[in-house]
Amino acid sequence: MKLINEISKDTLYYYYYLNEWTYNENNPFPFEIIQNDTDLPCDFYCDDLTSEIDKMKISSPQNMVNFEVFKINENGIQNIYLKPRVNNANIDINNKELTISTENGSKFSWNNKTIEARKTNNGIEFSTTILLDLNQIDILSKNKISGFKIANHFQDSDELEARFLRGYIGCLKF
Repeated sequence: MKLINEISKDTLYYYYYLNEWTYNENNPFPFEIIQNDTDLPCDFYCDDLTSEIDKMKISSPQNMVNFEVFKINENGIQNIYLKPRVNNANIDINNKELTISTENGSKFSWNNKTIEARKTNNGIEFSTTILLDLNQIDILSKNKISGFKIANHFQDSDELEARFLRGYIGCLKF
């Protein structure tokens, strides 16, 4: 278990040592891993967000693989944007469609989206940026994205990243 002291920012690790346990592929951990979607407090993810005061921008951590979400104050209006992205895919940038699917079956589609391509350390990154409306914000703050399609490339969402993204959007909507 990992605990972080909020005052000193020290990290403490606690573990229970089992000297009679040996690793094997059928049971890689000496404990049961529970894979549930526990509801965490709505502000649990908010500490991960960064703020750029001069740009009036609040955004998700840069280490997210498939998404970036950010809120920008534009002329007194708070707009939330989502930027899905994929690396090293065979993308037809003339196909300007974007579709996002959620775990509850909701599907959002956009046509005529400009697909941007840029060289990164990981190869070529393809992305597009969309302004979310209030309905989309509400659904995406309550449901994980299960997958998305940029142009002709479908990408399943990483389970953990989808959970964090849902939490970040929940933080940004306030």
